[in-house]
Amino acid sequence: MTVDVLLFTGSSIPYFTRPIGAYRIATELRKHGYTVQVIDMFPYIVNKDPKLLFLKQFIDKYVGPNTLWVGFSSTFMYDVAAVNKEFAVNDVPTLNDLSNTLSVDTRYLHNIKYYITTRSPKCKLVLGGSKSSAYNVKIIDIYLEGYADSTVIEMTRWIEGKNPFMQTQHVGYGAVGILHDYKAQNFDFVNSSTKWHESDHIFPEEALPIEISRGCIFNCSFCSYPLNGKKKTDYIRDPGVLREEFTRNYEQFGTTDYIFADDTHNDSVEKLQFLYDQVYSKLPFRINFYTYLRLDLLHAHPESAVLLKESGLRGAFFGIESMNYESAKAVGKGITPKRIEDTLHRLKEDIWKQDVTLSGGFIIGLPHDTEQTISEWLPRVIQRDFPLDSVNLYPLGLTKLNAETNRKLWTSDLERNPEKFGYSFPTAEKPGHWINDVTGMNFALAREMSEMALGIARLNGKKQNGSFNIPGLLNLGYLREEIVEDNVHNSITKFYHQRRLRLNEKYFNAVLNA
Repeated sequence: MTVDVLLFTGSSIPYFTRPIGAYRIATELRKHGYTVQVIDMFPYIVNKDPKLLFLKQFIDKYVGPNTLWVGFSSTFMYDVAAVNKEFAVNDVPTLNDLSNTLSVDTRYLHNIKYYITTRSPKCKLVLGGSKSSAYNVKIIDIYLEGYADSTVIEMTRWIEGKNPFMQTQHVGYGAVGILHDYKAQNFDFVNSSTKWHESDHIFPEEALPIEISRGCIFNCSFCSYPLNGKKKTDYIRDPGVLREEFTRNYEQFGTTDYIFADDTHNDSVEKLQFLYDQVYSKLPFRINFYTYLRLDLLHAHPESAVLLKESGLRGAFFGIESMNYESAKAVGKGITPKRIEDTLHRLKEDIWKQDVTLSGGFIIGLPHDTEQTISEWLPRVIQRDFPLDSVNLYPLGLTKLNAETNRKLWTSDLERNPEKFGYSFPTAEKPGHWINDVTGMNFALAREMSEMALGIARLNGKKQNGSFNIPGLLNLGYLREEIVEDNVHNSITKFYHQRRLRLNEKYFNAVLNA
């Protein structure tokens, strides 16, 4: 059956979880009477046949004269080959995503548009996702960024010719950017729910993403999410609606494990207590969840650690960013290195023990970072006895904004004012290769130091399978005990690619034979 809207989404990472964005807007489109098919694992579809003949089978099945638009959710799409090559060394592929975020060999990009418009001549190609307007993909007709819950309805009506007042921005070569309500302020998020459809082919007991709240009460200098600086009680979903969604997923799929798609889940003790009292404690089953947390708030409010564990926390990711106090303060993370380590020890040894996996993210090249200061703290966090089960190390991602190739609707303070923090971009051909003129740090050195340290961390027993990897490995059939005990030398890391490929084939067959 051909559909009104076809959405491609997916992640290139070898473990399997579903990005929630495409399914969230599919729910809203269906509520307004449109037929929708979401196709996951898009990077693997195009990797299976770089000439895109396999992709053509999905287009042939679901695109017809009635198809209004085909969307691509780019947030987690990377080049699969690059990810697989670098996954044992670094969790983030080194790619020039600014040129092509669709994981497709550039030589064959035009084939996608040809396949689609041959079957539906007036069909539009839409690129969405958290950073869609940072890209410049010449086959795309419409760039859509932000919380698109209500915008997709207005955009779809505009494509139908029923919404002449839709606000757009021309971005060159005939494409437009959508500027309508990218914060979804006209959408009733509090009472919303994502409903998984039979055509999504959810696997039994699959760990799923869920939104508990949106936004963050903080304004870190490197963060550009649109709902930063919210009040503590803003954008928290209604407890009755949450209970209904948890129960529906449990009854339909047996789901009890979740990835919380929250910017900062523990942004207030009041929020955590409210959710425990009104949601988790009232469910007839126990959920397990994996989420982003602020470590400084756990230090300030130690009682919240017990509350989180009672609520079902099984994996925490902390954006610690730096053990250089001056650098951390410069980007809004003002907790001393001693307090960082003391708090982690208390969580690991006294409160959460082995029941919660702890992961930490660090950024190399922040303001005040020098090669010497990094060398003073970096060896400590990659040691076996440092109280994190896994570490992620990244060079600072900072790209020079360019009006011709970058139409970002919101930006971080670092992106808007790099010179205020000492950064410049001397090479126009490499817009992401920054230099800090004050400290002498540069992108190449930051990347080299992060990749070398991460390799040593793996040898020291810092597990590659951190907090957010666990739900994806559960979806491949591993037990949590196996995952927690695994390290870089064990069978999970070596062989979960094969399980992923088998799962892919099962999913592809279900979608093509439905």
